[in-house]
Amino acid sequence: MKIAYIVLAYKNPGQLARLLQKLISKDSAFYLHIDKKSNISDFKSELSKLTNSTKITLLPRINSYWGGPGLVTAILHGLDKTLQGGNINRIVLISGQDYPIKSIKNIFDFFENNIQKNFIPYFKLPSDIWGGGGMSRINNYHFRILGKTYTYPPVSEPINLYSKLFYKILKIRFRKPRKFPKDLQPYGGFSGWKITAEAAKEIMSFVNKRPDYLKYHKYTRCADEIFFQTIL
Repeated sequence: MKIAYIVLAYKNPGQLARLLQKLISKDSAFYLHIDKKSNISDFKSELSKLTNSTKITLLPRINSYWGGPGLVTAILHGLDKTLQGGNINRIVLISGQDYPIKSIKNIFDFFENNIQKNFIPYFKLPSDIWGGGGMSRINNYHFRILGKTYTYPPVSEPINLYSKLFYKILKIRFRKPRKFPKDLQPYGGFSGWKITAEAAKEIMSFVNKRPDYLKYHKYTRCADEIFFQTIL
């Protein structure tokens, strides 16, 4: 059993180092994404203290603000690098703020006993689990300007002249209603999953065949909680 961990981190480099040190073994590897906004020097300093930092691959850095599409790109980079490494049975997506409450042996034994199973929370959209069924995440345009997040059509009616003018401009920019990619049923879930290498290959194959799907999610809110569930 070989396990690859894709780790998304943006703060607390010391905590991240503790996490990796706890999980390092002869049969594990780590693909680490450090948010582009973070100070990489602090992370490299902490990682250099690990007993076996050769198992850590730094992924291309993306500006991956919360709820933005950058997280999907970062995860896809991780899946691509993981599959290139070969000989991996299990891929685990975690954040730099996670921490194991079981031993390495418990973790490996669990995946050995469930070697063909994928662990990824999912539900068909619309769903009562998310407010309003979750459809605004994919039906509305979500984007950022100068560090602030906006939604079009707006959640509430603009009240001042500036806001009304701003949304009139957006109406020109986003004149076409969003339509979910053809022949796909949207599913939602939560970020943080444990999938087989076969499932990872299926994801990457789909993305390569359907560039329209990746392009569509540029304006999806929390795309990382929809993108992978829908494919699988």
